[in-house]
Amino acid sequence: MKRILLTFFFLAIYFLINNSQAQTINGSEEKIKALLCRKWKATEMKTSQKTVKMPGNAAVYFNFRKNGTVGLEGGGSGDEEYWTYDHSKKTVTIKENKTVDRKDVFRITAITSKTLVLTTSMDGMSTAMHFVAVN
Repeated sequence: MKRILLTFFFLAIYFLINNSQAQTINGSEEKIKALLCRKWKATEMKTSQKTVKMPGNAAVYFNFRKNGTVGLEGGGSGDEEYWTYDHSKKTVTIKENKTVDRKDVFRITAITSKTLVLTTSMDGMSTAMHFVAVN
């Protein structure tokens, strides 16, 4: 997880970022959770000024499971972590374990059965990560 997020963070630092993503989330909490629970492959990262396609040899996957775990794969390594969904904020929080204070929060800006867009912000910078469903 740390390696994946550091990759995203360093790519985000490279760009001047402006958060202009509009949220397009419809449906009940159960429906959104059901849509999330699948394996997603990152395809690109977008900022207000640039789009970066994810190279095929550096694939990043998020595999959300119904039991509250998420498999994170990228750069030849993988981690099992925990996720929760806050329907009122339309956010997914990923934690290393259930008791650690460190967490990564992603705002869902779009979701269908085939596509997912997560936005994350660090130090006032925002990056939209685009995913496609695998399987």
